[in-house]
Amino acid sequence: MSGSLTAYKLVDEIIFSLPDEKKVSVAKEVPAENLSTESKAEVKSSLSRVLTRTLTGAANGAALGSKVAGKVGAVVGGVIGGIGGFWGFGDDDFTLCD
Repeated sequence: MSGSLTAYKLVDEIIFSLPDEKKVSVAKEVPAENLSTESKAEVKSSLSRVLTRTLTGAANGAALGSKVAGKVGAVVGGVIGGIGGFWGFGDDDFTLCD
């Protein structure tokens, strides 16, 4: 029993110390019985934050790109903004479009 408590603590420490982008990858590799309820909730929350940032970045990039270069700019801006949003660029640093 103490072995599983130690595994919970170790997994919790690892999950909570990682950036949002890495938590899902690590949680997929850990057996489900070693994930605590708190770790599962943290992974779901992190996934939600990453998806929100990615979609917001794509929308902002598409808006800016369409202003600069029309439809092609919207596509290019959306892709670049989505990638940047995934990695957290533009999160609190700056806003591309209001």
